[in-house]
Amino acid sequence: MLREVYHLLPQQLSSGELAREKKLQVARGEIAGAEVPAPQLLNMLVALAADTDAEVSGAARETLQHLSDEQCLPALAALTLPEAVARYFLDPSHARPALLPTLLANPASPQDAITALAAQAGPEAFRALLEAFDLLQPPSLAALKDNPLREQWQKEPPAEGLGLDPDLLKQLVEEAQSKAPPPAAQEQEKDPGAKAAAASADPSKPEGMVSRMAKMTVAQRLKRALLGTKEERTFLIRDGSKVIQRAVLSSPKLGDSEVENFASLKNVSQEVLRQICMNRKFIKNYSVLKNLINNPRLPIDVGLPLLNRLIKTDLRSLSTNRNISETIRKMAEKMFKTKKT
Repeated sequence: MLREVYHLLPQQLSSGELAREKKLQVARGEIAGAEVPAPQLLNMLVALAADTDAEVSGAARETLQHLSDEQCLPALAALTLPEAVARYFLDPSHARPALLPTLLANPASPQDAITALAAQAGPEAFRALLEAFDLLQPPSLAALKDNPLREQWQKEPPAEGLGLDPDLLKQLVEEAQSKAPPPAAQEQEKDPGAKAAAASADPSKPEGMVSRMAKMTVAQRLKRALLGTKEERTFLIRDGSKVIQRAVLSSPKLGDSEVENFASLKNVSQEVLRQICMNRKFIKNYSVLKNLINNPRLPIDVGLPLLNRLIKTDLRSLSTNRNISETIRKMAEKMFKTKKT
């Protein structure tokens, strides 16, 4: 009976131990009505898809193609996932976007197959991999970056889904391949002010922001910077990684009030303040402009060109601010006297 063959090993299915007619029945999915567990069913169909008999292999591939994502997901999520099954669904010709996050998160999935898919993925699989980039290892990230579709994606980014800065993936790959920067937690330890701010972000949580972020890879922190909460962005803007800082400022969830706050922080890198100044949208906000110029961390070469955009009352206030650079303070005083007359 067909329900008795589901326990057969793949090598038994592909050998002469099972009659060709019964193989065809299994390959055509006629065993599906026998309540065969999904993992065994996928295992058998993948084995038959590689059968030397063209009719058997073709029937198995067609049956696999018609299995729904819901039927496949439990088997692909199992830690006992057979390598052959994982490789089948990671093959560019069989890859399904809805199944990829599950496969990428499963430690049983072979990394070389994931890397090969990243290099050859078509439009839908490429987008799915891009949205699950935090689950990719450095070799797969590099392969995704080198995928020919990346250039097209940069020129015509999708209207929906994860919107990455065109160079963000490239920077992530370079950083992942080089010596990893100090974890966010170590950066916070160097800066008592930042550590205190992070600790006060959500004191009700048993595991603090520092501990959670310290366990994350650069790619995982990057995804939180793009799609995480306001509290996570406030923490990650102080991250020692430039790609994380840039991701925070590229987040589609970033609000004007957050940028105003970042512009006034005394414990962010000067690179963050430079990036805010270089963003036309940010700098159009007068509160952001004023906070930047009053920030003692702002580089002088960036601050001086901004002075002529201040109103007279703010120039006068700036001219008496002893916390900022003396060069900027004196220039503000000079410009205030000029505007006054």
